[in-house]
Amino acid sequence: MSLTIIARTLRYGPPATLVSRMLANVAVDLVFGAIPLVGFFADIWFKSNDRNAALIKDFLAARD
Repeated sequence: MSLTIIARTLRYGPPATLVSRMLANVAVDLVFGAIPLVGFFADIWFKSNDRNAALIKDFLAARD
């Protein structure tokens, strides 16, 4: 699902820095999510999809 959000964002022509920040959010979520006990708490605290949605929202608002 995370990569689908990023793929759909590419339709709007975001800068490379935005895409790299979004990919970094997904990578952090993936790495911490793979650690057994830490992953449980990381999923509660670090929500990459919510962070990426906020980045997209800010990008689209600034573009208008």
